[in-house]
Amino acid sequence: MTRKFIWLSFFLTALCAQYAASQSKRDGAINGRILRDDGRPAAGVEVSVRRISEPRGSERTTTSDEEGSFRFTNLAPAVYAIQAEVPGYVVEGASSGSNVYRAGEQATIRLTKGGVITGRVTGETGEPIVRLAVTAIRVRGVEAQSTDSSTSGSAPGTLDQEVKELGFTDDRGVYRIYGLPPGVYIVGIGDTLAGAVDSPQLGRDAPTYYPSAPRDTAEEITLRGPEEVSGIDIRHRGEPGRAISGVISVAGASPRQFEFAIVRLRGLEANESETLTYVHNSRGFVFYCVADGEYELQAWGASDKDDAGAGSAPKRISVKGADLSGVELKLSNFASLAGRVVIESAAKKCEIPNAVPPTAPEARQSSVEEITLRALHAEMKPGATNQYLWPRESRYGVMPNSKGEFTLPGLSAGRYFLATNLPDDNWYVRAISIPATASASSQRSAATAKKPAESGSSGITVKSGEKLSGVELKVSEGAAALRGKIVPASNDKLPSRMRIHLIPAEVSAANDVLRYAEMITGADGMFGFNNIAPGKYWLLTKPTVEEPERPTAWDPIERAKLRREAASEKKEIELQPCQQVKNLEVRFIP
Repeated sequence: MTRKFIWLSFFLTALCAQYAASQSKRDGAINGRILRDDGRPAAGVEVSVRRISEPRGSERTTTSDEEGSFRFTNLAPAVYAIQAEVPGYVVEGASSGSNVYRAGEQATIRLTKGGVITGRVTGETGEPIVRLAVTAIRVRGVEAQSTDSSTSGSAPGTLDQEVKELGFTDDRGVYRIYGLPPGVYIVGIGDTLAGAVDSPQLGRDAPTYYPSAPRDTAEEITLRGPEEVSGIDIRHRGEPGRAISGVISVAGASPRQFEFAIVRLRGLEANESETLTYVHNSRGFVFYCVADGEYELQAWGASDKDDAGAGSAPKRISVKGADLSGVELKLSNFASLAGRVVIESAAKKCEIPNAVPPTAPEARQSSVEEITLRALHAEMKPGATNQYLWPRESRYGVMPNSKGEFTLPGLSAGRYFLATNLPDDNWYVRAISIPATASASSQRSAATAKKPAESGSSGITVKSGEKLSGVELKVSEGAAALRGKIVPASNDKLPSRMRIHLIPAEVSAANDVLRYAEMITGADGMFGFNNIAPGKYWLLTKPTVEEPERPTAWDPIERAKLRREAASEKKEIELQPCQQVKNLEVRFIP
């Protein structure tokens, strides 16, 4: 094969891929492929797609062909979640909410063979316990992994969420839990873990963890991949469990009625897991099989007539040697944030290499309905699903309508930041404005409150039950992108985890949180920032051990520290509109 023919072949392949992408955009199609961990296509897998704003049950389904390919057509502008389930396999990214796509995008779903934990469950006298639920709880990941992109103004989403999987014992008392993602697990028995109320095998005893221990001394099991760990035998320890009971009340002179409520019991010791109970047409709740310890109770209520719902503040309780009754959880109405996204057109469009020209008949521009928004609490903790009532919104966010209008419901009182996921590499969030009346509630001066609107880039404060409207989020064209690698200044290796910050160098932008970005890198030091506002920036690198609880720039004191450190290191870069910087090397000096 001649060199000329090889280059022609590459050109035609790229041209066909470009045409297929533009055709999918025009037809409102998402093309995808399902691959196993060895690279082979996965045929006959049922795949579903639904708008993230729609509930489960509204999915469209199809099946992958012999090449593992699938296609969904006639999709309106929106953000879609694509899911596939194969017994024994783990779908990469599904638990973190990264399985979202827009028309014209190519979806690659990778299936990884899950790990297995197996063992035997016996009673206090050594007899097998039959038909008993056994729970494997993933308490953390095996090791830090690099992330290849970050968005300006974004915030961490679900951080290494706890995973629970169930298995059941057979007539020998043997269980086998499969399809587990890599991680560190503890394994236990007990109805509080399985979500039941009572069982004939264990009665209402407190949970027992491998090998025969309470939660705080449970032995951990590490799965590093598709391996099987056997011999995880559990001997029931027979410790009596306690009951926690109480009532749900509603604040206000005219208490609202809720169709149902959810009560969460979360342990505060030894990374204790959480348990839920559902309350229908009643205000009483009860948890059985609870071990002695410190816990936190919290309740949420909802009805068909009010999507915002209500929730209680977390209530700390202590269980020691006896049942606990008479706990009251008082519901207060959630707040909501409503506003509009405005797309500001630039005089000159970015020229993206190999992109379909905007004037071409097959081109379909990105839509405001393809943006997702989330309101993240300024005090959000690692692993929290933020303040939303429903996991659907907390995982994916909400989409504006065709006019750019949006509502973020289910917010408890506090300060929030708006995090966006933008569908166009050319876009960035330029500004967020809030009504002057909302600014006054933040204890600003009367003179400040007279302004028509103020910046919400440093957070938006809402009160309990407040329906704040008039928030405007301005998205501009001309975003920049920055990709590169952190390299050691000497021959030493980089720390296994690094955090890199992008900090605005202009004094006028010192408190504009939208201009700050950060991400965690792995030992390879690779980093990437997208949707960045043009301007001058400092780059600051630091070793880190844990995932950040929240972006550092959210805290005014920490933000000032970042600026001082970055100014002293003087690693500055200026990003022009539409500029894409690649292969930038940032030296790390311990």
